[in-house]
Amino acid sequence: MPTLTLELTDQQAHAPAQEAAHLHVTAQELALQTLEERFAGCRRTVTEAIGRIIAENAELYKRLA
Repeated sequence: MPTLTLELTDQQAHAPAQEAAHLHVTAQELALQTLEERFAGCRRTVTEAIGRIIAENAELYKRLA
């Protein structure tokens, strides 16, 4: 399994550590969930953009076919 190591200053690590404690999860679990949500959002955004482009250009695609 690949490993990702982040080097944070004490100041950078403080807020995520507090949030993890508040949610009763480890900092690693919080980081993994945050990354998964971020990448899922990116995929959704791209998929939505492609759908809009296809819909907006549907007539052009028909004429070019």
